Amino acid sequence: MVQTPEQRKRNERFAKQQNAKRGKPAVEPKTKLEFKSPLNPILAADILSHQKDSTVDKYNKADMVFFSLQVYWRLSLLVAWRSN
Repeated sequence: MVQTPEQRKRNERFAKQQNAKRGKPAVEPKTKLEFKSPLNPILAADILSHQKDSTVDKYNKADMVFFSLQVYWRLSLLVAWRSN
């Protein structure tokens, strides 16, 4: 069976595409992990700022909020690390 010129062109084009694909890794879409922290940073700051403790008297409210956000960030990293 003889190929027609049109079939030959299509076969050559297909072979060229297949050769271009050869050797390339299969593309896998990167999945983005949806991470939702179990700890609300605003709630943590509110709880820490309402404590009646000698440590609260030493620091002002802005320091306590900053500290609570640091604690929140570290806990969220720990939870993300343990979930992997």
